[in-house]
Amino acid sequence: TSPWTVDGSVVGVTSIAIDVSERKRIERAREQALAELEEAQRTARVGSWSWGPTADEASWSAQMYEIFARDATSGPATSEDFYAYVHPDDRGRLAGYTRAFGGGPAFELDYRIVAGDGSQRTLHALGHRDSARVGCYVGTVQDVTELRAAEVALRDAEERFRQAFDEAPIGMALISEDGRLEQANTALGVICGRTRDELLGVQLRELLHPADADSASEALRALGAGAIDQLAMALRIIPTVGSPLEISVNGTLLQNGTGHLKRVLYQFQDVTERKRYEEQLQFMADHDPL
Repeated sequence: TSPWTVDGSVVGVTSIAIDVSERKRIERAREQALAELEEAQRTARVGSWSWGPTADEASWSAQMYEIFARDATSGPATSEDFYAYVHPDDRGRLAGYTRAFGGGPAFELDYRIVAGDGSQRTLHALGHRDSARVGCYVGTVQDVTELRAAEVALRDAEERFRQAFDEAPIGMALISEDGRLEQANTALGVICGRTRDELLGVQLRELLHPADADSASEALRALGAGAIDQLAMALRIIPTVGSPLEISVNGTLLQNGTGHLKRVLYQFQDVTERKRYEEQLQFMADHDPL
């Protein structure tokens, strides 16, 4: 706005009005998008960064400061500051990746840091060339401390299960819903007169006495359908050599987190000799030795 004068006297004003509604709308939309991105990063525990190696200038998102437990007022970490956070055992390995900046298009790795609050964290980093700035890189860092700890715990549990399964003194097998042996241990191979590899893919009913095959299949279907919680029954296995064996069988349903992939853990215990002794004792109890 400016005055309009004639012969030194103000007779009016002139003004120009600019419609900034669209600009304000775009600014509000941008602020909203940035707020949503920041909230998404906070929820996923993912921070974003950019870095120019030549000037050693970096830019960090709010979640980066949160992950590193760094005071945001101190600004993003320089290379020296950053390496001070990296766990001493990982610094050499991480240096190999940073030396590749400018020579490689992208990188991905895990490394550990000792955050500003003293906590040790495992981070998963992704980075690639910045198409908008020559010689610069952009990327993300995700705090995967709990995820990696869970993965280690799962591997340990799987290894303990494998050892217990393989070394069990009784026969054990993992059997699919359609009745095929997916895994078998050495003890079951001894019972059946086969090697473990020879048992893989074999239908359970092929190992059983024909008179027991249908009842075993029905019990397996009932367990898979959830009609029963556990399976306990007596079956006869026909080994490759010798007479049928009396087997005590117990089954437990296993399934993954989605509930779709179902398998049954079977335990087979040879009770042939025990049955024979029980029959002998019963005969002695029922008959006069004279």
